[in-house]
Amino acid sequence: MHPAAALAEFATSALALQTTEAPATPAPREIAGVTLPLWGEIALLLVGSLVAATLIEAVVTVLARRLDPSEGTIRGVVFEEIHVPLYVSVFLWGVYQSLVLIGSPALTVIMNLTLTVVLVLWMRAAIRVGNRGLERIKERDRSYEFAPMLKNLWSVSVVVTALVGLLVIWEIDVTPLLASAGIIGIIIGFAAQDAVSNFIGGVALYFDDTYKLGDFIVLETGEKGTVVDIGLRSTTLLTRERVMVTVPNSLLNSAHVINESAPQRYKRIGLSIRVAYGTDADLVEEILLEEAEDANYVRETPRPEVRFMEFGDSGIEYELRVFVPHPTRASRARHAVNTAVYKRFAEEGIEVPYPRRDVRMRGDEPADVPTGVPPEPPADDPEPVADDAGDAGRADEASDDPAANDGR
Repeated sequence: MHPAAALAEFATSALALQTTEAPATPAPREIAGVTLPLWGEIALLLVGSLVAATLIEAVVTVLARRLDPSEGTIRGVVFEEIHVPLYVSVFLWGVYQSLVLIGSPALTVIMNLTLTVVLVLWMRAAIRVGNRGLERIKERDRSYEFAPMLKNLWSVSVVVTALVGLLVIWEIDVTPLLASAGIIGIIIGFAAQDAVSNFIGGVALYFDDTYKLGDFIVLETGEKGTVVDIGLRSTTLLTRERVMVTVPNSLLNSAHVINESAPQRYKRIGLSIRVAYGTDADLVEEILLEEAEDANYVRETPRPEVRFMEFGDSGIEYELRVFVPHPTRASRARHAVNTAVYKRFAEEGIEVPYPRRDVRMRGDEPADVPTGVPPEPPADDPEPVADDAGDAGRADEASDDPAANDGR
């Protein structure tokens, strides 16, 4: 551009800035036939927003009391949680409109701050409504019990949505972050590999309905216990020894898990009973059923059962099958039934056999008992002719000897 032309353009711009008029003060407005000054309009907006917020809070409070949240109604929970965000939102709207009338130069910043406060309050209310609503549903109908992990997922989803809303309110450009999202994703993937696998495993366990809170499960390692917490990363068990065991969800998702509380809470256990041969079978069955029905920790329905299993080495084998109300009561029920059956057998004179073995030592065997080694057959000896002749010769010599004869 030519220097002269640039100088002329600069002078024109300066003149335009000098002749720019200051923003005019808003003229008084007429409301309901009454002309109000600026401060009157501002006061009317603030008072009106405050009154409206108070009325809304009162209405919502009345509705929340009529729909008592303690009775398990989700609508009562909603009305109880949203009255504070509604009150603050209406009042802040009045404050913002007042600033618009004033024409504050920081109007954009104030508007963003107002929207941020409102967004945070509604985020908190949404999290509480979701969590309490899930608790009410679980308490009202146990067949639709939601895992606590769903509450964590709901909270994370609401927080992420609120963060996106804050970025939009403050007009933050996320393009640089998106450009490096690939590298960041790879780094996070390597650093949080276990956490991600546990999270995915927890989601899979929930949707597969493998277990719920209060279920009694048995792991591949032999550990067993009651599920007391299901989180995004791990599941916590309370064993019969009152020890807390934390297991990562990824391991549970890939392992063999036995849920002894499904599809119903009660469980069947089998008790092996042995009686001596010759015992009345009908009497044994009658005793077992009577003692099982009277024992503690045994359900009335389904009824106990007795099965003749086999002829054992030492006696007749029976199996007494009883149902306990919960897997954690199995050991107590087994103790109660075994104790009652043992005492009853003692009263009825029924023998409980035990294995017996007869041991025979080799040194104690009779002479005529074969030892397993056949004897060698006797050799065929010739007749002792020579011996007889020799004996005869010795006799003749003895008879001819006078000394021998005198000795006789």
